[in-house]
Formats: sequence, structure tokens, C-alpha cells
Amino acid sequence: RYLCDTLHYSSATINRDLNAMQAVDLVKRSYGGVEAVEKSHHLPPLPQRQIYMRKEKKRLAKVASELIKNGDVIFLDGSTTVQQMIPFLADKRDITVITNNMRLSIELGELDIKVICLGGEIKERPHVLFSDETVENAMRYRADKMFFSVAGNTLDGHIKDTAYRLLYKIMLK
Repeated sequence: RYLCDTLHYSSATINRDLNAMQAVDLVKRSYGGVEAVEKSHHLPPLPQRQIYMRKEKKRLAKVASELIKNGDVIFLDGSTTVQQMIPFLADKRDITVITNNMRLSIELGELDIKVICLGGEIKERPHVLFSDETVENAMRYRADKMFFSVAGNTLDGHIKDTAYRLLYKIMLK
């Protein structure tokens, strides 16, 4: 009741928002209460991120896919926003997709798009691959364009020092 009185929103709106926040590990709900989850530098699990802000991800994916021309070789990482690009690539001709995402590999293969899956160990279950083998395989290819997680970027456009940094740098060469 405190949040309803303080924020001047209905209990249905408060509950819906708290449920959405709990789904991405921002809060933990208990009977009659809620508390903030300790912040860590880790992202929520991949399946949770796939449903979070889906409409916005689709909008970004559509705009990003418009940058791809017929004949391009592109790198698509395992991020959930990049996954939303799949339906927008169906009308592209003669493109090649390099990825470390098994789900993308399968779905794009069904669209008759040439796909190169870099392989490696499963880093983020259920389908994102990353290991030394992934990086070594990436060295064999060159992409015209690259689409990767915004979580891999700093605000000034540099690649963050994450596990994927070397893979991104190789694909940007």
C-alpha cells in the first residue's frame, strides 16, 4: 500500500511493474514486501534478457537490419537484441552471417542464409558460444558489418573489457 500511496499508482500497476523488475533480478518480492537485489556486474540469465524490453529490441533490430545490403558478410553476436534481427534478414540476398550463437545459426539456416557458426564452449546457456576456439575460428573470417551487444560498448563507443572483447576486436579488423 505504501508504494500506491507514495507513487499515486494503482496496486495493479505497482504489482505489474514489480513483477517485471523481479523478472530481471532488480528486486526480490516477498509476501507484503519487496527489496532491492544487490547490484552485480553480471547480466541476468539469457532467457530472462530475451523477454525483457522485447518491443524496443525489435525496433532496434529492424533499423540495424536496414544497414545490411545484399552480398554483405556480417557478424552477429549472441545478444538478445541481435537475435531479434532474424525476421528482418529473410529478404536479404547472398548474405553470409558469422555468429557465436547456435540459435541464430539454426534459425538463419532455415531461411536459406549462409551461416558460419564459430563454435566453442557454451558460455551463456542455452546457446551462446565462447572460448579460445571461438576466437581462433573468428580469425579466419572478415565481416563487412558487425552487430553486437550494447553491453559490450562504453558510452564513448569503445569496446568494454569483457570476455567477448577479443572476439569483437577480431571481427572489427
